[in-house]
Amino acid sequence: MSVIEQNAEDAAEAYRAYRLFNDTGRGLFSNLYKSWAGTIHTSVYLPKEQEVWFALGGDQEPEVFKFGEWLAGKPVRNTSVHGQIDTGIGFAHTDALFK
Repeated sequence: MSVIEQNAEDAAEAYRAYRLFNDTGRGLFSNLYKSWAGTIHTSVYLPKEQEVWFALGGDQEPEVFKFGEWLAGKPVRNTSVHGQIDTGIGFAHTDALFK
């Protein structure tokens, strides 16, 4: 909470707030995956713009999902999200778990 309070100026604007939460050197993103306390994804929901920003891992640019366009019947441009999680721990959807 103190990191957010100290960076209240950044937290007031969507992209800067996203960077505050996603950048690995800013104090909020966590690599403590062995303690099951690591940040896997960062997301931003912008109701007025009808957008969702989403990223896997840290120091990533967000994938922008145009939710409003999807509601209007347009196809979703983004069919997958790619990122990198800095851990050797396997996830249920990867082969690493089964090696």
